[in-house]
Amino acid sequence: VYQLLPAYGDHTAITDDHIKMYESAVDAFTAGAWEDALYLLDKLPVGDRARDFLQIAIALHNYAPPRNWDGIYEMSRK
Repeated sequence: VYQLLPAYGDHTAITDDHIKMYESAVDAFTAGAWEDALYLLDKLPVGDRARDFLQIAIALHNYAPPRNWDGIYEMSRK
C-alpha cells in the first residue's frame, strides 16, 4: 500500500512519526502480525485512507491472516 503525501513543509496533519508508524504497521501486516499492525494503525489520524484500507482488509479476514498468508494481499475484482 502506498500513500501520496503533500510536499514537505506544506501544512499537514501527518507527521514524520505518523509515517514511521504507518511503515511499521505495513511491515507488521505483511509479516502476518495483524494485532501489532492494528495497534499502530490506531495511532494514525482518523481519515487516513491508507490506514483505513489496511484496517478494513484485516477486518474482512476476521482479524487473522489467512492460513496460507504470504504477505501479499490480493484484491478481488467484484
